[in-house]
Amino acid sequence: MLKQLKVMNEVKAKKKNIRHSLRTLNRKANKYMKPYSITREIYARGYRSLLTTDIWKEAKFLLLEYKILNASYLECPICHQIVDKNHSVLHHKKYNRRKLFKPNYTTFVHYKCHEHIHQTKKFHLIPKCVKRQLLFYSLIFLSLIIVFLFYRFY
Repeated sequence: MLKQLKVMNEVKAKKKNIRHSLRTLNRKANKYMKPYSITREIYARGYRSLLTTDIWKEAKFLLLEYKILNASYLECPICHQIVDKNHSVLHHKKYNRRKLFKPNYTTFVHYKCHEHIHQTKKFHLIPKCVKRQLLFYSLIFLSLIIVFLFYRFY
């Protein structure tokens, strides 16, 4: 009984240290992202560049360690299979700049499941203004087809 309490206290202390490290990493990430916070498109560019930094790698490692302390293995919430530590993708349930590396806001999924969550591989990388233009031109094209068909049959 005493050994179990000692192990539980060690796990609690380890979790507390990880949460503290994640908070400091979140502050570093916010400082890194500060120049990018002008518009949403620019913020997305900064977020993509953050993915290649040491801050991201360290935070992902700490989050993995934290999630494994809570459970003996990682389970993908999409396909409910075990996620390999080396081939996992960190997915944010909510994109909140202040809570970027909070364990409650993140989960680990397979790469294919992550694609399924976001529907396509790279569609989220297209700026919003370009998406609007694509929608606008597709509506014009559709209306031209309707006009053509109308005049063709009448």
